[in-house]
Formats: sequence, C-alpha cells, structure tokens
Amino acid sequence: MKRKKHLVIIPDGLADYPLADYGNKTIMEIASTPYLDRLAAQGLMGTVQTIPDDFPPGSDVANMNIMGYDPRHYYTGRASIEALSLGIRMQPNQLAFRMNLVDIENGIMKDYSGHHISTEDAGAYIELLQKKLQNERYSFYKGTSYRHIFLLTTDEEKAGTEGIDTTPPHDISGKETVSCLPKGKYARELNEVIEKSGTLFAEHRQELPGNITHGWVWGEGVTPKFTSFCQNTGLKGGIVTAVDLLKGIAVGADMEILDVPGITGFIDTNYKGKIEKALQALNGSLDYVYLHVEAPDESGHVGNVQYKIQSLEDIDRHIFKKVVEELEDNKDFNVLIMPDHFTPVALRTHTRDPVPFLMLKNFNKMKSTNKRFTELNAQKSNMYFETCSKLLQEFYS
Repeated sequence: MKRKKHLVIIPDGLADYPLADYGNKTIMEIASTPYLDRLAAQGLMGTVQTIPDDFPPGSDVANMNIMGYDPRHYYTGRASIEALSLGIRMQPNQLAFRMNLVDIENGIMKDYSGHHISTEDAGAYIELLQKKLQNERYSFYKGTSYRHIFLLTTDEEKAGTEGIDTTPPHDISGKETVSCLPKGKYARELNEVIEKSGTLFAEHRQELPGNITHGWVWGEGVTPKFTSFCQNTGLKGGIVTAVDLLKGIAVGADMEILDVPGITGFIDTNYKGKIEKALQALNGSLDYVYLHVEAPDESGHVGNVQYKIQSLEDIDRHIFKKVVEELEDNKDFNVLIMPDHFTPVALRTHTRDPVPFLMLKNFNKMKSTNKRFTELNAQKSNMYFETCSKLLQEFYS
C-alpha cells in the first residue's frame, strides 16, 4: 500500500489584524490568492493555539510545537537551537545567545536586521569580533544574513538561563534601546559585548560593508535535547527553510535539511525552488516535508503592508499553485497550511493569538466554493484546537 505523504507549509507570521487604511481588512483578505482560494474551497479550516501559556510568542516555540515537540518538554532557549544548525557543540557550562547585526541610531533601534545584510557582508563583522573580542569566555560564530551566535563560557559547572533578561531587537523596532539592554544574570558580560561591538564597528567603519552599528545579544539557551522525528511519528521527514533556527530544529530531530539555492529569508527568496524541492523529496524517499517561508514575518517586523501583501501573493503564485497541481494528480498527500504566529504590521512583533489553519486531506479537482482562507473565516468555523498535538493527531490520521 502506498504511504500517505504530508506537506506542512508555514507562511511565517502571516496572520494579522484588520487595517483601518485598507477597509479594516487583513493581509490575507487584501491579497489576491487564487490558488490558496482553490485550496480553501475544499479544506478544513479552524484555529489552533501554537504558543503555550507562560511561553513567549516566538518562532522557536511555535515551530517546535507545530512539528510535534511540545515546548514544555523540549524548549531550552532559542540560540542553542540555532547553534545546532551551525555545528556548534556546546559544553554544559556554556550559554548560547543569538547575535543580531543591528543599526542603532541616536539610541533608537533603526533596523533589527542590519537592513537584511547579505551573509557574505555579515561575515566581515563576525570576523572582526572573532579577531578582537574572542577569548576563553567569548566566542562568535557566523550564521546567515543578520543572524549569528555568541557563545558565553560561564564559571558554572552547568549553565542555566534563569535570571537572564534579554530583549529581542525586533520587539523594539523604532524604539529606544537603553532600557532594553540585558539585565540580571550575566548582564555585565552581555552589555560589554554589545558596547564593544559598537566601538569596533565604528572604528572600522570605512572597511566594513553595509551600515551595522552593533551586535545585539538575546535569545539565551542551553544545549537542547530532541528526540527523532521519525521515531515520534513513523515518518521520514525533511525541512525547507532559509532560517538557522528551523535548521537547528531539523538537526536535533534528525530530519533532512533540503538545501535550495537563492533562499534569503526575505521577500526576494526563491519561492519556486522551495516548493519544487519539497515536492521532489515527497515524491521520492520522504514522507513529510516542513516548508517554511520567512518573508511575511520579516515584512511584519518592518511594518510594511505592501511587502506583506507581496509576500503572500508570491507564495500563492509560486508555492500554492504547485500544490494545487500536485493534488490534482496525487491523492496521497495531506497538506497543512498555517502561520506559526501573528506578526501584525501595526505592532511589528509577534502576538500569542490562536492562528488560522487550513487542512486538506481529500482533494477533489472538480469541487469549488467561494470560501477563502482568512483569519475571520477560520475563527467562524468554530474548529479550535487548544494544543498543536491535537491538531497533528487529526492531520496524521
């Protein structure tokens, strides 16, 4: 008997609030999405809580949850998951922090992403930090674009994150930074790294590409412990993503990372290459692919409505079109489409609202309705899952 295949598509941060300047419509209502509409006509719609109580509404928590790793049992911090993707082998006395290359102007967080600096250009900044600041306690590792890792070796036998207070830079876009600098445990070391990075970048401004003013540290974590995705689900899984965080989850879960050229994590990413690689893998040896698209989330963080509309329409034109074509020819696919969390353009950060989902298990090429996949229609369905695990039980059945 032919095995059922599973495709999960995550338009990161797509869900949004009604926009007064756009007739009180959301991005999902404004965008032209004929192929997503085709899928919505036959799918099961509802909402699900991806952020458990007492957890911050981050992509780390939400995506782990959607992949079946309950953060209450598996979560040990964001940066340590990203460190996995870079091959960093942490010791028990070490803490990992995400280091964003940022642009702070007159004490205001002008850009949390270093204006989406390229990975190649970012390397010059990390190499400078390695040369000038790396020692027996401080280590710096190059990641992707503006996302990098700072490793702090502590004096403890086993390091922990309790008492550390850091702030994600995307939470303070356009706001003053001084009150959001690290506090609590290890604040002295963390603030030293931020301050000295600013001094170094200013001293070497003429030889550094782009316009980065500081390295901002946050997202503390200790070594994560995952179980095998295949052992958990019986499915051989893979992931398509441009983001080190998601790659780190895949490494921890023993999933295959499906590399795609030209993926950037922003609106200029290679959407077509992502879906082609995912479908190739599903029509080959894999039973499950998690296809993650960062562009809507990044658009929300910069507060750009047009970017977010464009990202959804590009996802529709390149990704959802291919999904429709595949389902018309292949009945052995289950498809789940959902954002991991809300990233409203008005707020420019994540919220913990239950997200809309669209599930397809039996596609009929002849059936069609006028139903669209939107936040409001998902809420109206009255299909609500209080945990991702309950949604996944339905998806896998």
